[in-house]
Amino acid sequence: MATLEINGVSWLLIAVIVLIVFLIAVIVLYIEEKKIKKRIALIRNDRTIFYKKRIRSLKQSKKTPEQNLVELNSLSRSFFKEAFKINPKLDYSEIINKLKDKKEYQEFWKNIVEYSYSGKKVAKKDVDKLISVLEKLIETRKL
Repeated sequence: MATLEINGVSWLLIAVIVLIVFLIAVIVLYIEEKKIKKRIALIRNDRTIFYKKRIRSLKQSKKTPEQNLVELNSLSRSFFKEAFKINPKLDYSEIINKLKDKKEYQEFWKNIVEYSYSGKKVAKKDVDKLISVLEKLIETRKL
């Protein structure tokens, strides 16, 4: 059996070397991908922690329910921007329309609208309930 040789080096040896280099490259890329995924998970976790701290701060706030509702609205818009890519400048009806297949999220926004524009005095327990709902949404919808 004759082997093909180039300058005294067989094709089989060249093929093995190329295969080894290819396998090393694949392994290095796989390891780098794992590192990047870990970093992304840490960043997402940091954002979740950020929102949890803001929720905790709202729960402990001594501000009026109206002031807490304004802060909750701002925090909610920021969260929904990150979680669902919803522009925080949209009005409430547009936000609700964007969430048409997510009834729980729609209800949350409908309640914010009701408490913000009903003309009635907002009760602390109502704002606390909305804060708890947002907290639950943050827990279930990881960033």
